[in-house]
Amino acid sequence: MIGSVAVGSAAAAEALPTGNPFAVESAVTAPLDDATAVSIVGLRGLLSISTREQRELRVSSRAPGPAGAELPVGIWRDGGRLIVAPAPGAPDGPRRIDLEVPQGVALAVDAADSDVVIKSQGGSVELHGNRMRATVQAVGGSLVAELVGGTLTVVDLKDATARLSATVATFSDISGNVTVRAVGGSLKVAAVGGSTDVEGEHSKLAFEKLSGSLRVKAQKGEVTVAGIGVGAEFALVGTPLRMTGGAGDITVTSDGPVVFQAMEASMQFDMNGGSVHGNGNSGDLELRGRDTGVNLESIAGVTSIRGDGLAASLVDVGGELQVEATHSNVVVDRVGDVVLRVDSGSVAIHHAAGAVKANVTGAGVQILDGMGPVILEMDGGDGEVSWATLSGEQESTLTNAGGKLTVRFSASSTCRVDAKSNYGRIDSELEAVKVADDFSSARGPVNSGYHPYVHITASGDIRLENERKAH
Repeated sequence: MIGSVAVGSAAAAEALPTGNPFAVESAVTAPLDDATAVSIVGLRGLLSISTREQRELRVSSRAPGPAGAELPVGIWRDGGRLIVAPAPGAPDGPRRIDLEVPQGVALAVDAADSDVVIKSQGGSVELHGNRMRATVQAVGGSLVAELVGGTLTVVDLKDATARLSATVATFSDISGNVTVRAVGGSLKVAAVGGSTDVEGEHSKLAFEKLSGSLRVKAQKGEVTVAGIGVGAEFALVGTPLRMTGGAGDITVTSDGPVVFQAMEASMQFDMNGGSVHGNGNSGDLELRGRDTGVNLESIAGVTSIRGDGLAASLVDVGGELQVEATHSNVVVDRVGDVVLRVDSGSVAIHHAAGAVKANVTGAGVQILDGMGPVILEMDGGDGEVSWATLSGEQESTLTNAGGKLTVRFSASSTCRVDAKSNYGRIDSELEAVKVADDFSSARGPVNSGYHPYVHITASGDIRLENERKAH
């Protein structure tokens, strides 16, 4: 289980400065001297902050509106930091603040119920507040934010770190790393050059065009991804995942629905319940699941499926398909080589272009319209095998220790049959395959072929048939 993401229900406000400010004006220009940081505390309304080359702080404060009255602010010095806050005795209320700080200065804003716009170059930005609506562009700088409610839009930074609760947030064009912890709300992260690390609870998460690695840990939310550059790791509880266009190594641990398409990745799934529906991956895929629905199509690499209680449909698998399952129903269509082991359930393999090796216990088996050799070992259930065409030198061996076998040959198949029934009867539609008088064995060529051999053994009846004609 994923632990809760601890984000407070309200961001703790920084205390107002004490003592007398060194300046009280509605329009102030103050030299920074040796100060390296500026903090804005206790002001609310519209705060517009930008940077300038000169080593001085400029502040303009007025009431909202085009004819707003002047509202003084105080400026305090605290070591290497200047603090801008309401002047002592000033009335509380919204105001419009225009503030300019030197480039490269560390900037901190603590505000509630405010619109904050920051455009800066260099230096760090720190945001704290409740119901803040913030837009930050800090070229070459970094951001640390702790917000409850409101909105946050971040663009063109080096690094960003945030703790968010019920906040609608967007991060884009980040050259470095992004780290977010979120409860509720929504988060969109796009165009990140470094790593992205997100934990969410009850959050809607979206990721686009990530050049670096992605790590997502989420519960009871929603995750969508479009464009993974170098791999991703997902640990999800009760959270649907949708992926489009990803590369690298991708691992998913989930109990919910997973959907992907148009991937170029090495993919690994560890599922407890849930489902995986995928269409298109040029790399390998490995899935382990319990009580999981699996629907995969157009997988070019090696595909490995293992689990219990699977309902699996696998179509157009270009690489070798490996299946090992219990109490599972497996349907395969248009594959290359197949290696399969199933204990209880059902198996259907259609249009296998390569070799099929199947070991099945307590399940019915269909291996139909194949083109390569088949090694089938069954114990229980009835088996049906047919070839669209069969030739070459590789022999096939079909064995059912606990049931019947029906084997069908197309007009283009050339081979030789050697069949034996231990306790049942052999019937043959094949003209040149002769059945013994006691109906326990049969042998002979199919369509005048002598190679490859098809060896058939069953405890029950064996039927040898020509291909069925379409009506």
